[in-house]
Amino acid sequence: MSPAVRRSLAGAVWEVAEADPDRQELWSRELDLPPAAVQVLLNRGFHELEEAKQFLSAGLEEAHDPLMLAGMAQAVDRIQRAVEDKERIRIYGDYDADGVTSTALLLSFLRGLAADVDFYIPSRLDEGYGLNPAALAEARDQGIGLVVSVDCGVTSLEEARQAAAIGLDLVITDHHEPLGTLPAAVSVVDPKRSDCSYPFKGLAGVGVAYKLAVALARRYGRPDPGEYLDLVTLGTVADVVPLLGENRAMVRAGLPLIRQGGRLGLRALADVAGLSTRPITAEAVAFGLAPRINAIGRIGDAGEAVALLLSGDWPDACARAARLDAENRSRQQIEAAILDEARRRLEADPAAVERPAIVLSSPSWHVGVVGIVASKLVEEYHRPVALLAEQPDGQARGSARSIPGIDVFQALKACGEALTRFGGHELAAGLTLPADGVASFRETFIESVAHLGEGRDLRPRVDVDAELPIAAVDHRLAHALQRFAPFGAGNPPPLMVARGVETVEARCVGQDSTHLRMKLRQEQRDLEAIAFNLGSAVEEARRGPQDILFSPEMNEWNGRERLQLVVRGLRATGPAAGPAAGPAAGSAAGSAVADPPLAVARPVPRVVVTRLEDRRAAPDRLAALIEILARVDVALIAVNNDWTAGSLDGRLSAFGLPTERRYLVGGRPLAGGGGRGPATPGRRAALVLYHPPTGPADLDELARALAATDPSEAEVHLLYGPADIRLTEVILARQAPDRGALVELYRTLREAAPYGVAVAIGRVTRLTRGPWDRARLMVGLHIFEELGLLERIMAANEESLILSKPAVKAKLDLESSPAYRRGRLAREAFAAFSLEALSAEALALLGPAFSLAKASPGPEERGAVG
Repeated sequence: MSPAVRRSLAGAVWEVAEADPDRQELWSRELDLPPAAVQVLLNRGFHELEEAKQFLSAGLEEAHDPLMLAGMAQAVDRIQRAVEDKERIRIYGDYDADGVTSTALLLSFLRGLAADVDFYIPSRLDEGYGLNPAALAEARDQGIGLVVSVDCGVTSLEEARQAAAIGLDLVITDHHEPLGTLPAAVSVVDPKRSDCSYPFKGLAGVGVAYKLAVALARRYGRPDPGEYLDLVTLGTVADVVPLLGENRAMVRAGLPLIRQGGRLGLRALADVAGLSTRPITAEAVAFGLAPRINAIGRIGDAGEAVALLLSGDWPDACARAARLDAENRSRQQIEAAILDEARRRLEADPAAVERPAIVLSSPSWHVGVVGIVASKLVEEYHRPVALLAEQPDGQARGSARSIPGIDVFQALKACGEALTRFGGHELAAGLTLPADGVASFRETFIESVAHLGEGRDLRPRVDVDAELPIAAVDHRLAHALQRFAPFGAGNPPPLMVARGVETVEARCVGQDSTHLRMKLRQEQRDLEAIAFNLGSAVEEARRGPQDILFSPEMNEWNGRERLQLVVRGLRATGPAAGPAAGPAAGSAAGSAVADPPLAVARPVPRVVVTRLEDRRAAPDRLAALIEILARVDVALIAVNNDWTAGSLDGRLSAFGLPTERRYLVGGRPLAGGGGRGPATPGRRAALVLYHPPTGPADLDELARALAATDPSEAEVHLLYGPADIRLTEVILARQAPDRGALVELYRTLREAAPYGVAVAIGRVTRLTRGPWDRARLMVGLHIFEELGLLERIMAANEESLILSKPAVKAKLDLESSPAYRRGRLAREAFAAFSLEALSAEALALLGPAFSLAKASPGPEERGAVG
């Protein structure tokens, strides 16, 4: 961690993800993971148990058919024709690691088909990013009939037009954001095409090139070319695309290939990077291999890197790897000089730092390195940065980098005619403009960034997976979290926060005392810790209790494993963040249990249901829900906990659906999601049972809610499955702790404070283990209050408890607690109802609560009324 990153973490908002204890408990059993590890999965966006299982297995058998990529069939047809007609083909690549690996992969694969193929990579310094008209014209003059671009070309509209004009066929494969119009090529293969239905949009350029190779292999009746997954891994990690979905599966399969060293160029590169005796992880690829590939493209000839990756001779590979290593050291020196100059200029002009974006240029800067420096300045100043190198030809070429929340590609689009060319994505882009237009560009770019950031909280933020005392960190948790590797963009190393940690020992280690080794203590538990690049914080660490950001990991040394914490940030302990103590009601917030029934049952208003769909256990529940929302005006979505309502609404919001969304938990309404505002009579309404009802009374409440929308047409949809039944059982059990759990809680209370001594609820929360999250703890405490075992008082700073009776020796009559009895009855009632909820015919299940007219079944609906 650089000092800039450390400052960013220290001044950042540490956002601890909201916990979902119910799924923690259920998935913990289903996936054999500790609850804290389950929460990390939930924070990664996995809302369905099957999604989580697929993430953990991450197998290539789940990969999508490459022909689902728009334009892929046409690309395969054209390349096959070129191969069979012995037509000359040229691979046109980009000069970064993604482009280099894409070029090496496709070149090697096509040569395996006996194609007449070579490659071309433009000079970053002389030609810049993307297709170059002069290079395309030269290819045609040399007899090239087909150019296949990799990792570039989707924004090269004019260049594609010129290629067509000279009779040069062009197949473009790319992964960057297209402009409004696609280039006029034989085929454009890019998962980000607006008309492309490919399910995974996050492929790197090398991922798209690999998909092309897979499609060609299948066309020729060959097996998928998995031997190239080492190159896919290198390019994917280097390009910082999300390590989720197919990317994660490919990287997970490719890392062992790099470790095995079958590709001589990669083995030689690992040797010069000092990785020959260390595990090859995604982090090792990102910080050891990728920079050396990128360096040669930044300040030299990227073709050298392609030659290294294709080398079949060990002495040749070693010599080429040594050259790349030397270029990387040279790049580091150039980078340090540019960064120093940029910092001095900003220190001399404080007003520039206060503006929404930073734009700097210089004729002395190296165009191949400014992107790295821009990234470092973004870390330091937390705002978009564009750095430009003014060229002798009168053009300024450079890179822009951004922060989450500001789409730099859109900011550049708003600059319009000020730019000669640009391309990229949300957080990074390359650009070229006339050098005499830099001042004008600066103002337009800053204005565009200000507009994009208007009304947004853009303070630096650190997403924290869970608040966890270090006493709860053990070998099982560290091993479980390792199952989530490989780590990278979109799937960062799990990050926890522990508050009020004592530093028993702290000393600087490493060259120049760069790192900090510590022994940390909390609640009589000591753990070793290492804080990389935080040596300067040694006095701060010794000063007093600290809140620490950390990742648990198993450190292997001399064949032995040892648990340690990797500390990624620390700050002096402040007030502990956490939910305030709420009322110890019989049913916790977010429960599946409704309030006790009224003495007089309310009549259930009847609503005519015109459509009933039974999609219980649907394979893609979110897709089914989006389909429903697209055709109705107001949707009532019944879930069994608040956490799902908030999380689901966040996912749906990304689709921009105009439908009004209301959420019902245990029959009670929550705040609605997006939509058109209050319902009015005569609208189409849908009730979606995303989670199962808990019984006939719950169905009656849902029928009342649907009738209250006064719909002209009403639909009811069943979308839950077996995992949701188990989740509801967990929620209900949480609201009715059994005798064994209550005995354990009482023992914890007695150990924390003897009879008559007050103990803060916050301390009880920290001391409880197992399933006692705060919501369930409050239920247990309320049961004890009803049994007369404790009293609640308000201390100076926090609500506290006093045991009001000496240790109980006789067996307690738990049934004398209304809260316990109510929870037990609800749990038993659902146990009796759950089989019907899961397997009964939809008409039989819903008939008592809804009037059903003839429905309009869809082609894939199971049990639709008709």
